[in-house]
Amino acid sequence: MQVSFPRPRYAWRVLDAHQLHCARTSLALILTLFCMSAVNGRENSGGKVSILETGIYLAETVDNRSMQSTTGIINRVKDVTLLYTTTNVPGRKGVRFGMRYIIGGIPRASIDMTFVVRFPSSGLYDPATGRRHVRSVHSGSRPVGVPLYREYQLEHDWEVVPGVWSFEFWHHNRKLGQQDFCVVLVPHSSDRSVDFDADDECTEEFVS
Repeated sequence: MQVSFPRPRYAWRVLDAHQLHCARTSLALILTLFCMSAVNGRENSGGKVSILETGIYLAETVDNRSMQSTTGIINRVKDVTLLYTTTNVPGRKGVRFGMRYIIGGIPRASIDMTFVVRFPSSGLYDPATGRRHVRSVHSGSRPVGVPLYREYQLEHDWEVVPGVWSFEFWHHNRKLGQQDFCVVLVPHSSDRSVDFDADDECTEEFVS
C-alpha cells in the first residue's frame, strides 16, 4: 500500500530595509537585556563586605533564639550605641563587641549570608553541655548596600576566653570579609571601663 504525503510548501518572505533594521534592533535589545540580567545576577550575589566601624557597644536585647552547632543563642538587639572604637576587647561577662558593616552590590537586593565567629584555639568550653566550641555559625538573609550591625556578647563566664576572635562573612563558598578582635583578660570592675588603651592596634601582645 502506498502512502502519499502532501508536498510541503515553504513561504519565503523577503524583508525590506526597514523591517530588517527593526529585526536587528530587537535582537540587539534582547542581547543587551540578557547581558544586563547576567551582570545584575553577579552583583546581587554580593560583593566585598566593608567594615564601617568596630568597637565595644551598648545595646538592648529584644529577643533571642536557639541555633544549632553554635554556642546556643543568637540575640536580636535595638538601640545600638558605640561606646569605644577599638578592636581590643576587655574580657568581662556582659561586654558586647562587634562592628557595623555594609555588603557591596545593588541596593535593596538581599542575599543569603553565613556568619562565622572563630574562637581562640583553646575554644569555648560549655560546662552545662560538656561541649567545647571552636566556632559559632548561623545564617540568614541580609540586605545589600545598607549599614548593618553584628556583635558577640560575652554572656557567660566560660565565654570569656582571651585570644584572637575572627568574624567572617560568607556567601555560599565565597568569603566576603573578615574582622579580627583581641579579647584580653582584665580585672573585674563594676564600672565596665576599659583598663587598657582602646586606641592601640589589635596585636598578639595583648593575648600572650
